[in-house]
Amino acid sequence: MICYLLTLSPEYSLIYKFLEKMIIIKRPNTFNLSMFICFFLFSSHIISDKSFPPERLLSVDEAFEVSLSSLGSLLVISFKINKDSYIYADQLAITSGNNSISHEIVGESIELEDEFYGVSNIYEDDLSIYINVESLTDEKDLSLSFQGCLKNILCYPKITKRILFKRNKNKVNSFKFL
Repeated sequence: MICYLLTLSPEYSLIYKFLEKMIIIKRPNTFNLSMFICFFLFSSHIISDKSFPPERLLSVDEAFEVSLSSLGSLLVISFKINKDSYIYADQLAITSGNNSISHEIVGESIELEDEFYGVSNIYEDDLSIYINVESLTDEKDLSLSFQGCLKNILCYPKITKRILFKRNKNKVNSFKFL
């Protein structure tokens, strides 16, 4: 209680005089040290109450598990989205160099009032992106870009993953993230 009063009261000198009379603080340097310790303890308590538990923090790879597969002439990018995470629909892009690559997204987007971007469409459930490699000319590597958030905690910076793939007669033979 004394630490609380010492750190919050604008009249800390009155409290100091009171404590001095009560012989709690005998030397002036003791007061300064006790103020510092009390402020540190109180601040630590406030920060810890408002912060999020570390077990709720997820790495980008835990929040958004991205995998590749192929289905004939289709390159399939699958997202397994953690239940406490989401991806912004308008931040999801497939490019080759400066060119946008045509793709189809299978997954349901919903509208969300977001504190960072306002009203946004997001994906909070798993989704798949299908790219028809027959429509690609000489591209052998693509860039997948996306941005998402951990609900009510933090937003991740934009993530870009490079995808290298090989095809033979319009079928995907091999693929990997670089």
